[in-house]
Amino acid sequence: MKRLSGMREIPTTVLKEITAAACEHWPSNEVERDLLIESEVRSYLDLQGVDFGPALSVKDLILRSAAEIWDPPGWSWRLNFVRTEIAKLRAMTLEDFPANVVSEARKMAEAEESGCHGQLEYVKRILHRYHDNQQTRAKVEPIRELLEKMEQIIGNNFYNDHIQNYESWGMLESTGRAYRYPVTFVLQDGTRLNRGDWHDDLTPEALITGHYKVGANEMNVYRALVAIVDLLQDEYGLQLQGASRTETPTS
Repeated sequence: MKRLSGMREIPTTVLKEITAAACEHWPSNEVERDLLIESEVRSYLDLQGVDFGPALSVKDLILRSAAEIWDPPGWSWRLNFVRTEIAKLRAMTLEDFPANVVSEARKMAEAEESGCHGQLEYVKRILHRYHDNQQTRAKVEPIRELLEKMEQIIGNNFYNDHIQNYESWGMLESTGRAYRYPVTFVLQDGTRLNRGDWHDDLTPEALITGHYKVGANEMNVYRALVAIVDLLQDEYGLQLQGASRTETPTS
């Protein structure tokens, strides 16, 4: 089978590879062998016509990854793999990523991973993180002043009734004390930072990680406040100038 109706001609080397694999798989069943050859040929041709769209900047990496994973011919498997990878990248709106972000991600992947598939997964992780950061920035930046003010109200309403307060001459004045509970933030490099009221220098990506460490537990206060703002907007008609309703950041 050198040509399918309405399709371009298959390269001889590819057709020989497909035929050899089909003969090995179905050595004594000519019908099944021909069906497998036809399926593989169609998959090969479909792959040549795939629109990579937003994944065009990593097209070569996707194709090399597909070839690395699937033994020849495996064109149907490769086609499914390529389509799946394109769908994943399309969901991250890859076409909106600056070219320098993609190229830098590829350089880092090449330095860390030897195999093409490993490099592809590494690039996807970087781009996914970039995508999440952009979503977080768009979500948090317009309402960060409101979020910080609400957090201050919550943080200043912690109370410990076991604290004993003494007057300057050592006499017990009272028990119990309200105090400002610190917020812990996680920076881009993984550093944890404890802060009181001063959060203005933090990026939106760091701000959204703000949480209270309460014993062995954590309370994600900034994520909770974003969810409350969303609730007020969606169910109570709250309107904030410059603020838009998007999904609560998860990164």
